[in-house]
Amino acid sequence: MTEGQRAAKQYRMSEWSKVIKTRAESGQPVKQWCEENGVSPRVYYYRLRQVREYAASLIRSEQQSISPSGFTEVKLLEAHTSPAAKDAQLHIELGGLRITADSGYPAAELAALLRGLQ
Repeated sequence: MTEGQRAAKQYRMSEWSKVIKTRAESGQPVKQWCEENGVSPRVYYYRLRQVREYAASLIRSEQQSISPSGFTEVKLLEAHTSPAAKDAQLHIELGGLRITADSGYPAAELAALLRGLQ
């Protein structure tokens, strides 16, 4: 697929994602929404499937780029009991992976974990 084709597909998926979101936010059944907006239900469901498949392919490629082997060593440390540590947390989201650490978690361990995910 050429760069132009890739850009065109990304644009179409973006536009249809907006249409699908608009229909979902309307709260109307698909058939009714399609009739009112001049869209064939068959085309709507076809595009919905295409958008879902495209999103799934993006997630798969992103996950593969995060950790090609699929495994990263994680060391579990003893829980910290200070009141401040319980309230302050760091949240990191990276391609469908969520990491949460309290403020007392050693920075070196966290840095090693993130390096392992590159």
